[in-house]
Amino acid sequence: MSLSKYYKKTDSFKPEELVPVSKEKIIKNPPSRWVETADNQFITDPLPISNSNDSTIPADKKGSTPKDDEQYHADITPEKIEDPEETIGVETEETINLDNYIERTEMDKLLEKAFEDGTRNGLEKAEEDYGSATRSLFTICQQLDSIRETIIANSSRELQEFAIALAERIVRSPFTENRETIIATLEEALGQAIKSDEFTIFVSPDDYEIVMEKSADLVEGLSGLSKIIIKKDSEIEVGGARIESENCTIDATLASQFDMIREEMAKRL
Repeated sequence: MSLSKYYKKTDSFKPEELVPVSKEKIIKNPPSRWVETADNQFITDPLPISNSNDSTIPADKKGSTPKDDEQYHADITPEKIEDPEETIGVETEETINLDNYIERTEMDKLLEKAFEDGTRNGLEKAEEDYGSATRSLFTICQQLDSIRETIIANSSRELQEFAIALAERIVRSPFTENRETIIATLEEALGQAIKSDEFTIFVSPDDYEIVMEKSADLVEGLSGLSKIIIKKDSEIEVGGARIESENCTIDATLASQFDMIREEMAKRL
């Protein structure tokens, strides 16, 4: 490449090559072309040299002169140059299957539906668990009520038996210590009996003597009574008696009296 500069003086001035260059040198040093710059200067610009074996240069352009090369380069217009972006776009273009994608609105609907389903399932699960716990608690309360009623019933019966047993001890004690208590029992029993001319009185052997002594008083105390018969009965406890007549029978034993008390207490409980 020659870096010589020429200053143009006249319009008819044309630079000429003063030293001939051999063909080998031309190959080694590619030819230059004169180019006029903006400040009216001429500089040499090397022209591209193509290999004669290069298949990219048309056959009619091989061995051409610099002027032919200039014309060859001038024939290359932007329209004839392939757009690299278009080429790249063709090579890198990929086929996109829209069936593999969903719209954002559809995605939002799916997310909202999933949230609602999860909330509903959670509430149903909580309600199911709460309902099961409530039923279990209700069953336990029923069992507790049943146990309470059983305890109360058993306690009532136990308290009843205890009260009657205590009453028997209290009642029998006076009968044992005070023999005349049997006379009060007989007077009350004869007062409840249906009127009759004759009564048979069964008493404990321990009470026989005291009853025999008071028999006359018993006959005088009841109007219409003309005769009483006193008999011993070992099955009758002290303080008790059984009165019989042709019209009725009165059980005035202590056992029967306490049985009546138990019946009345059972009715009230």
